[in-house]
Amino acid sequence: NEIRGVIATSALELGIDMPDLNYGVNLYLPQSRKQLLQRIGRVGRSRPGTFVLLASDTVFAEHGETMETYFQEAVEPSNLYLDNEYIAFQQALCMVKEMEAQETPSMSPPSQCAWPAGFADALRNAHGRAPRHLDDVLQRTAHAEPHLAYGLRNSGEEKLAICAVDQASRTRGRKIEEIEVSVAMREAYPGAVYQHQGQTYTVTRWGRDRETKAPYINMVPARDLGSARTKPISRRVVTTGTGREHVVDRRRNVRRLGEIAQSKLVVTESVEGYLDHQGHIQQYYRVQVANPNCSRKQWHFPSSGVHLRIREPWFDGDSGEPWQARHQVADALKVHLAYRRSVALADISTAVDNVFVQTPQGYLLSNNSVLVYDNVYGGLGLTEALWWSLEEYAKQLLRGADRDRSRWDRINIFPENARKLVSWLNEVNDEPDPSPDEPGPDDWWRIIRPGSQVRLYQRDRDDVAEGTLSESVWKGGIRYWVDTPGGRVLATDEQLSPQGSSFDWQIWQPSTDRDQELQTDF
Repeated sequence: NEIRGVIATSALELGIDMPDLNYGVNLYLPQSRKQLLQRIGRVGRSRPGTFVLLASDTVFAEHGETMETYFQEAVEPSNLYLDNEYIAFQQALCMVKEMEAQETPSMSPPSQCAWPAGFADALRNAHGRAPRHLDDVLQRTAHAEPHLAYGLRNSGEEKLAICAVDQASRTRGRKIEEIEVSVAMREAYPGAVYQHQGQTYTVTRWGRDRETKAPYINMVPARDLGSARTKPISRRVVTTGTGREHVVDRRRNVRRLGEIAQSKLVVTESVEGYLDHQGHIQQYYRVQVANPNCSRKQWHFPSSGVHLRIREPWFDGDSGEPWQARHQVADALKVHLAYRRSVALADISTAVDNVFVQTPQGYLLSNNSVLVYDNVYGGLGLTEALWWSLEEYAKQLLRGADRDRSRWDRINIFPENARKLVSWLNEVNDEPDPSPDEPGPDDWWRIIRPGSQVRLYQRDRDDVAEGTLSESVWKGGIRYWVDTPGGRVLATDEQLSPQGSSFDWQIWQPSTDRDQELQTDF
C-alpha cells in the first residue's frame, strides 16, 4: 500500500491481477477493442471502479460511429496467414537442412502433420533451382545457414549489424546491435545521426564482410552532436499490373471508368539524401563526389494490396485537387482499415505517387491509382479486408466526414471526396472486361537511368551477365541497350535487375524525348 499509481505502456494490460486498482486512465484509443477491454479489466476487480479514456472528441465519429456502437461490436478475430510464399520458402530451406542433419532427405514434407497449401512446392524449390523471384531469399543463405539467416519472427527482411568504430573505416567495427533493413533506411542511412543506449553516432558507410558477405553499418562516435536529429529524403516506387499474373485469385472488379483489384506488387524504397542536423539538404549524388561512402541506398520487397483506379476528373491528375483527393482517399482508407481490423499502422502503407502499371510496352506511370498494401515482405493478407468491404468502408468514411464536417483538422477526408467515392463504387459497369488502355503520346514511362549497373538475364544462353545500361529506346515498347563484356545487347525490363548502388530510375516521354526525376516523399 505504498504505491499510489503506476504509469505504464501496454505491458500492464495482460496478466496483472491487482484487486485494489480503483481508477484507470488511458491516453488515446488503443489499437483494438481487445486491448481496450483488457485495460478496463485491470480496474474494479474487487469493487466498482472507474475507467477514463482521454482522446479526441471525434475519435469515434471520424470512423462513422459512436462510443456506444464501438463497444457493441465484437472484438477483432485473431487471424493466421499461411500464404506468404517467401516465408514458406525460407522455412523450407531450414527443413532441408534439418532433414540432411537427420540423414532423411526427402522432396516431400513429413506426413505426421498437416502442412499449409503450397509448402510442398516450397520444399521442392528448396531442393532444386528456385524461381527467379525467390533469388533474394536464396542469396541470403549464401553467407549463413538458413536457421541463422531467418528467425521465426523474421518476415524475409535482411538484417544489418551496426558496428561502432573509432574512426571512419573501410573495415567492420565492433557490433553493438542488429537492425532490419527497412528500419535502417529510416534511421541509419549514410550521414544519419543515430542514438544507441544514450550514445550519439554518425553513420559513415554500409558494407559487407569480405569473408562472410554479411552486411553491416559502420558508425563513429559523435559526442559533440548530443541529441541532434537528421531526416531522410525518401522515395517509394510501386509497380503492379492488371493481368492474371498480378491479380490475386481473379479478384478484379471493373467499374465505369475504373477498376478495383487485389493485386501483387513490388515496392522499392530508397534514401536519396537527408536533412542534416543544421537543416541543410544533403543530396547523395552531390555528397558522393567528395565522400564515396555516402551513397544512396535502396531495397525492394514483394507484397500485395488493393489497387483502386478511377478515371474521373476529380481523381485523375498529377497535381492540384485530383492529386489531393487521391492522397485523402489513400490515407483515410488506411487509417480506417487499421481501426476496423486492429492492424498496426506501420504494417500497412499507401502509394499515390510513383505508381507504375505493367503493360506489354513497359511500366506506365499512373496518375489515377491508389494502392493500400501490406508493408511486410511478401504480404500477410492485412489489406484483404479492404477488398471485401470497400463499399462499406467508403460509406463509413462519408458518415464520419458528414458528422464532423466543421472540424477540417480532425477528419481524414473531405465530405465531397467521400461522396464521390461512394457514388463511383455504386455505379454499374457496362463492360464486364474492357480492353486495356492504349498508351497515349503524352504518357510517361519508367525507365532505368543510363549509367546504371545491371544484371542481364540472357534467355538464349540461360545465364546472367553484368553490364552498364547505355540508353533507352522505343521499339514497340521500352527497350535498353546494355554494354556487357560480350558486346552490346538489346534488352527488356524483365531481363534486367539492379547491380550495386548506381542503379536508379527516372521517367521518360518517348514522343518528346523528355525525362524527369521521380517524386520524393520529402
